[in-house]
Amino acid sequence: MKTAKNLTECCRGLLAACLSLMCFVGPVASAADDEWDFGAEIYLWGANIDIETATGGNSEIRFTDIADDLELAGMAVLAAQRGPWLFAADIVYLDIDDSIEDRVLPGTELSDLGLEAWIIQPKVGYRIKESQRSTVHLLAGLRYLWIDLDQKFEFSAPLPPGSREFSESGGNWDGIVGVRGQWRFNDQWYTSVMFDVGAGDSDSTWQGLVDVGYRFKRFDAVAGYRYLDWSDTENDELNDLNISGFFAGAKFFF
Repeated sequence: MKTAKNLTECCRGLLAACLSLMCFVGPVASAADDEWDFGAEIYLWGANIDIETATGGNSEIRFTDIADDLELAGMAVLAAQRGPWLFAADIVYLDIDDSIEDRVLPGTELSDLGLEAWIIQPKVGYRIKESQRSTVHLLAGLRYLWIDLDQKFEFSAPLPPGSREFSESGGNWDGIVGVRGQWRFNDQWYTSVMFDVGAGDSDSTWQGLVDVGYRFKRFDAVAGYRYLDWSDTENDELNDLNISGFFAGAKFFF
């Protein structure tokens, strides 16, 4: 994953933390072939973060450790479907402002961090199968990650005492393809499975998801598990980042 050139290991970890609240797209309710159908979705994802650095180090960030540091999380998924075609955009905005005491090196402490992040995933889907019980869509799209990072470090012995602030930003694009299937047990209960894989600025990125939903009159309640991964063996700082955990949310149709 190619973000700002000189981000430290610790800052990469907090970047991953900002991703722990996300939403994602699934098919809207089926529309007649000559009509447009629209949907909106919102989810809370209680994700855990695992990071492998270029030096071989590993670190894990639990969802309970990062939730208090989120100042703002704006999440939206909008989808439109007509006939077999599905168009969707998954947009996430996150803002973290944290005063911490994290010793990154002897005599070096990360004391303050401010981070803004956008995650944008436009997708196009095409329905290849539909029956009374099941629906299958092929998916293609993009996965974009952008961050703006402000850091403040405090220095002490054996280094000369003092402080210094840094500001960096960067982003990366990956193309993705995938498939999503839904199986309906009855008029209310259903389950969905999604998988996608891609590459671009990253060596590879992939995602797996399974959920169970219950359909009310005007919305669906949904819960499940999601795993999202980026790998980049040529990156100077981060070789692998994965985000996984349970989620719950709602789909609205109009």
